[in-house]
Amino acid sequence: MPSLSLIIEIDGASHNYKEEYDHKREDLFKTLNLNLFKVSDNAVKTNLSWVLNCLKDFIISEYGYFF
Repeated sequence: MPSLSLIIEIDGASHNYKEEYDHKREDLFKTLNLNLFKVSDNAVKTNLSWVLNCLKDFIISEYGYFF
């Protein structure tokens, strides 16, 4: 099975006021050829099926296929 080199980040209150840090970290991920899928913790808690569909769409758009 191929590797996607995908990071799934669930954002919550811990990310508040850390925009600069997050931006630098995202730039590092890009230099390492890693893709980042971000979703809010609230979305995961309240609408997991929607989150999973969004993740599937992201994988298809970035990689051209889904397993």
